[in-house]
Amino acid sequence: MQKIEYLEFKDLNALVGLSNFATQLFSRIDQLIKTYLTPELLSLQRAQMNQATLYYCRQLTINEMHIAKYVSKI
Repeated sequence: MQKIEYLEFKDLNALVGLSNFATQLFSRIDQLIKTYLTPELLSLQRAQMNQATLYYCRQLTINEMHIAKYVSKI
């Protein structure tokens, strides 16, 4: 339980003000998983859902993909 509390504390620092963002954005999913997960696992899953909203995605050009493929082989 202490490890879960530490992980929640650590993750909340990046998500100040967004602690309920996952439940708002993914409300139907949240209702469904509430049925099946224990409170500890539900807390971890919500933290992971909150973290997923922090990613920035963009489409790579063909040239960038070739460079990434080449670099990953090194």
